[in-house]
Amino acid sequence: MKLSRNDLILTAVIVLLGLACFFIFNRVSKITGSTAVISIDGKEYKRVSLDRDDSFTIETDYGINTVVIKNGEIFVESADCPDGICVRHSHINKLHENIVCLPHRLVIEIIDGNKGDIDAVAE
Repeated sequence: MKLSRNDLILTAVIVLLGLACFFIFNRVSKITGSTAVISIDGKEYKRVSLDRDDSFTIETDYGINTVVIKNGEIFVESADCPDGICVRHSHINKLHENIVCLPHRLVIEIIDGNKGDIDAVAE
């Protein structure tokens, strides 16, 4: 089957659009956030700044997680959940990255927040 001139143009346009999307999304995914929002059972539990090192334990009816902020990254150091996926997850610091602990209903998400607006909202 022979390709027509229009087929070649359409293929080139699709490839160029794909490359443009790749570079745009690749650039956006490298933006680091300054704030992490920690939610439990879908409700905001705490906002923390990634600018200073810290460590704290979250104890709920679902279980216990130890969260650490170090070198501008946040991660779950330990958890008493059966699978431990959240503990094995890599450290995060990029915009919209998240760590999820399903057994404990815990979600940590990186957002781009105002640094002066970071207060704990404990429930």
